[in-house]
Amino acid sequence: MPLRVVELAGAPGAGKTSLLPAVADACDAAGLRAYTVTEAARPFARRVALGRLADVVPPVAGRRLLWAIFYWGSVLGGLRLVRHHPRLVLDVMRSQRGRPANADAGHRRVVYWFFRMAGAHLFLQRHGRPGEALILDEGYVHRAVQLHSSVVERPVPARIATYVAALPRTDLVIVVRAPVDLCQDRVRRRGTWRRLGHRSPAEIDRFVANAHEAVALATAAARAAGRPVIEVANAGDLAETEVTLKAEVTDVLGSAPGATTRWRTPWLRVPRIGRLRALRSAHLHRRSAQPEAWTGVLRAYGLTPTGRVTDIVSGRRNRNVVVATSAGPVVVRRYRDIAPADSVAHEHELLTELERHGFPAVRLRRTAHGRTVVHEGRHRYAVFDYVPGHNLASWVLLDRRARARLQEVAGRTLARMHEVLEPFRPGTPHHLGLATGPGDSPQDLTWLLAALDELPSRVPSDTSEAADHHRALSAVAGDTAAQLVELDRIVGGTALPRTVIHGDFGVHNLIFRSDGSAVVTDFELARRELRLIDLIIVLSRTPRADAEAFLSAYRAELPVPAEEWHELTNVWRYYRLTGAVQSWSNHFVHGGVERLRTARARIAEAEWARTEVIRRWG
Repeated sequence: MPLRVVELAGAPGAGKTSLLPAVADACDAAGLRAYTVTEAARPFARRVALGRLADVVPPVAGRRLLWAIFYWGSVLGGLRLVRHHPRLVLDVMRSQRGRPANADAGHRRVVYWFFRMAGAHLFLQRHGRPGEALILDEGYVHRAVQLHSSVVERPVPARIATYVAALPRTDLVIVVRAPVDLCQDRVRRRGTWRRLGHRSPAEIDRFVANAHEAVALATAAARAAGRPVIEVANAGDLAETEVTLKAEVTDVLGSAPGATTRWRTPWLRVPRIGRLRALRSAHLHRRSAQPEAWTGVLRAYGLTPTGRVTDIVSGRRNRNVVVATSAGPVVVRRYRDIAPADSVAHEHELLTELERHGFPAVRLRRTAHGRTVVHEGRHRYAVFDYVPGHNLASWVLLDRRARARLQEVAGRTLARMHEVLEPFRPGTPHHLGLATGPGDSPQDLTWLLAALDELPSRVPSDTSEAADHHRALSAVAGDTAAQLVELDRIVGGTALPRTVIHGDFGVHNLIFRSDGSAVVTDFELARRELRLIDLIIVLSRTPRADAEAFLSAYRAELPVPAEEWHELTNVWRYYRLTGAVQSWSNHFVHGGVERLRTARARIAEAEWARTEVIRRWG
């Protein structure tokens, strides 16, 4: 959805209402027009076809009409909650059945107000627009207070964890914190709510303490589920708290790259030959994951398949299917058996970090125990939220301006990803990347030289083509080693910027949404590296005019210093020669003559880069 949704949570007396203007100001600073639910009700209702009548009737009647549209739209939104989030609805209803009578859940109309909030959110989200933000001042996470605590009930951690795991995703959860005794004092000074007017001061204090605990448990569960959470201490000077809050909210909600331009799918699209082959293969061959496998996987996530299963035909390294479930469509990925466990954990760490920053990347789902990988049989699986949109890399007959726009969005998106992940240090290593602590790449110069010394003596697979490629690679092994020694000295002696790179970036790994933004997919090769490598990957695959549009947009978002760009040729050569050795070595581990072809092509590209990179890119 193009609308960004921010929800607030906090114990009574923590100061959510006091900080609401600061949240709205932070949204404005991030380029978003902020609305509370009440502020959005009539303007968003006017966007419904019936809402246009408000312009032709008397003003008082028009306001009543718009409010009625919002009210009944919210009722329908509550019904959509039942349809799209049945597990959440069942959990809420079951959790209320056994509550003690003196919890006053019925008197406080806990279930009614939950559905009113959820229905309003879904109605407003349906009619929101790019560049807008909706602030839920007592959102889904906060509702754990009313649903799971009271004057006589302390919250149960397992119940709150189950509730939070089933919630719809929002773009940011802001948790306002203050010491429990300060919250109690603030509530006493401002006066209690009418619905708790019959309670004694001691009982009100107990309710605030239980609510404080519920918020802490819900916050921990939200973090465990990978939701973007900001915690703000509101115990001291309000002005200082507002400054801190604005800075953190602006950092997370920084406008999604390309979100200001709506993307309209070209009316004429013709698939490339490779796309036609992939589509044919998807229809003729078995599913990437068999029903008994993905049914078991989905069960671990509390999901039930309800309908159609569709292969995703664009991926080559892993096997993916889209499955219709009780909570809407999801993507089930089966990882290759040869994928290192550390690299999969590394990928999931990056995705969790990107989600924390609100960056537009695919989102992992988690099991009730907080896991992101499930073992079923001898295979490993992960489940991702389904992203509606278009992958346009496999289509031709896009006009020049449309291709340029795609590349501009891609450039801005990659720049923001590099900026967000630059300070991040993953806790698990990637087999291709720089070490996260002191030291070099796992496959450093020592490994490369040892491989080049040993590989010529190996015997390739028993085909004439493989033997020819192996002889050609062996003939240049000594020269390749000498170049790597020289380039390692040059590149290693330069303080070039490092960040987490994508490793396979391009429009083929972007899903373009209707609001003009792009969602990044396929992070299996993402690792900490020289950031120039991501730019090299794009420039080496993209036609000149398209690459210039990409590079211009990237530099506008994140400048590339001249001293860094000066090393482009050396980094290009080093990257391709390193890849050649890795591909040559992998032939003897995994087989496949295509790995030998790739090794020779990378050596040829490294030679081409000596003169052509500086001529093309300056």
